[in-house]
Amino acid sequence: MLDRVFDTLAPALRASRKLVIAIAGASALAAGVLILVLPGPAFVAIPAGLAILGVEFAWARRRRDARS
Repeated sequence: MLDRVFDTLAPALRASRKLVIAIAGASALAAGVLILVLPGPAFVAIPAGLAILGVEFAWARRRRDARS
């Protein structure tokens, strides 16, 4: 019975995980872009945002690897 519940919830859990990662990565990336004009270490925040986004999105992984 528990397997049936998990099978029913699995797509929603995957979508929720992807959404949380997208929000966290986009926030870190946006902070890095803001830090470009404000004082701070943008060279740390931008790759961190791309690394977070790279967990779920192949395009971000490719951008991160191209910068290394």
